[in-house]
Amino acid sequence: AHNQLADRVQLHHSSLEALDLPAPLERVDFLVSEWMGYGLLYESMLPTLIHARDRFLAPGGAVLPSACSLLLVGSSHNRLAFFDDVYGFSFTPIAEPIRAEAAVEIVPDDTVLTDEATLRTFAMLTVTDADLDFTAPFALTAHTAGELRSLVLHFDTDFDLTAHGGTSSRFRTSPGSPPTHWKQTVLYLRRPLPLAAG
Repeated sequence: AHNQLADRVQLHHSSLEALDLPAPLERVDFLVSEWMGYGLLYESMLPTLIHARDRFLAPGGAVLPSACSLLLVGSSHNRLAFFDDVYGFSFTPIAEPIRAEAAVEIVPDDTVLTDEATLRTFAMLTVTDADLDFTAPFALTAHTAGELRSLVLHFDTDFDLTAHGGTSSRFRTSPGSPPTHWKQTVLYLRRPLPLAAG
């Protein structure tokens, strides 16, 4: 009512699984959801979006974001090196439990040593729950020599409305992109690996 759109836009406060659209509305033309989690899929709400798409989206409708890609780079980033020398003392045992878990942090772009590998792209109009359980072989090519200390997950999010007369855009969560609350997801290696460019 406030924006004179009450005849075209309705807001409903409910979990999607419990939502029933008011009659005569059975389908919607667009679904917009910020379902992404850290490393794209951690704590994500993609299964809920899949449920909503299958239940509510009208034929020819659009889901935004329209696609998301999970990517990986190799990096010399090692926040855990701090524990090697804390005022002359080694606290490396403290770093080991941290190394065992994925860490969500900002990775400086100048620590990236490799090109990107795309692990998986999910198209929101066709993705299924079964698509979320996957393995992805990958290869990384070093563009800078250095010590590989971590693998860094990030994702690209595409918004494509060209089929509906609109435009397309993308935002990235990669090192070097403007920071987001997702940051990057860092997988620390147990031992550094020397890399030569190429």
